[in-house]
Formats: sequence, C-alpha cells, structure tokens
Amino acid sequence: MKPTKANSQLANKRPFYTKEVMIRPYPPLFKIYQSYAQILNASQLPTHFQHDVSLISATAPAPAELFATDNFLLVYIAQQQNIRIKARSIVEADVDLIQVQYQLSNTLFKLMTELKINPQALNPDKLLHNLNQSLSKQAIYDVNQKLYDKPRCSLSRDLLAKLIDCSRNQLLYRQKQINGTHDLRIQALKNKCKVLTSVQPCASQFWSLDHEN
Repeated sequence: MKPTKANSQLANKRPFYTKEVMIRPYPPLFKIYQSYAQILNASQLPTHFQHDVSLISATAPAPAELFATDNFLLVYIAQQQNIRIKARSIVEADVDLIQVQYQLSNTLFKLMTELKINPQALNPDKLLHNLNQSLSKQAIYDVNQKLYDKPRCSLSRDLLAKLIDCSRNQLLYRQKQINGTHDLRIQALKNKCKVLTSVQPCASQFWSLDHEN
C-alpha cells in the first residue's frame, strides 16, 4: 500500500503543521472531545500550550486523517489555526482506553480551573449531561473527593460552578434564559400551527393545514 501523506508525516518523526493533514479525536474518545469543545467554545483560549500529541494513523475510508488520543486542546485549536506540532506515533492496539479516558478527564478538569470561561456562553444542563456521560467515573470521583470530600461519581451543578469559578446562581440564571428562549419558540410554533395546542392531535389535522411561511 502506498504511504499516505499523513503516514509519511508520522514516519519522518519531525514537527509538521496541522494544515498538512487532518487531525481528529480518536473515535472512541469523541464524546470526551465534545465536552472539551463545549468548554473551549465558552473560553478565552490560551496563547501558550503543549504542542505534543499522540497520533494514530487512520485507515480506510479516511487514510489522510490522524487520530489524537491526548492533548484535545491542541486538536480543538488546530481546527481554527495552523499549528506546528510534535507528533508521537502510537499503535491502536497499545491504547489503554480506560487510562486515556482518565487522563483526558483530569486534563479537562485542570483546564476548567485555569481558563477564563464565560458562563453566559454555556448551556449548563447540556454540559453537565455530556460531562457525566463521557468522562471517566474515577476522575469524577477523584475531583469530588478533592474539592468536596464527597464520594460521588457524578458532577453536580455546584461542582461545575466551582470548577469554572462562577456561582451556582449564575448557572441557574443562564439555564433559565435558555429554557425561556425554548419556550418562546414553542409558543411561536403553537401560534402558527393551532393543531399543536390540541390535546390529542392526529395526522389528518396536519395534512389538511395550510401553514404560513
């Protein structure tokens, strides 16, 4: 098989720029990356960060991609900037998912305490759900023990507020704003389509409607 540009970049063991290849999170870790993205979307990104990353060469159907198993901050920034990175080539069979998930989770908690995060740019309930679904339960337990001395394997709104240096009331207010916007949209739909206000709407009612644009 002819080596791809991505494989060649890893093989030469020299730093290269992210514009030359496509770097994505390793698929089994994608949900953790989504949690990173939610935090980083609401953050003032750092100007200095580690440029080292562990990469796995992708196979079909996307041989031009490289998959990252760590440094998701770099992966996120690389979607927006051309970064010079130092890659470590690793074999997929050597990836210890449980350990990698634990390390990524702890790194995210550290970022949350270090970055300047705007609570108004977050969706608190969605973020909490994603964090609790994707992160290492052991890492969540450890951070609960460290900050609250409570043996819990789930993140609470109080703990989230502590991690991002805001108050619980700020998160509650932000969620109230989001819910209010959602309610307004639902009401607008109901005003436009009266069938939605029926107790038991049926399909024939929808088919017979002349909806306004």
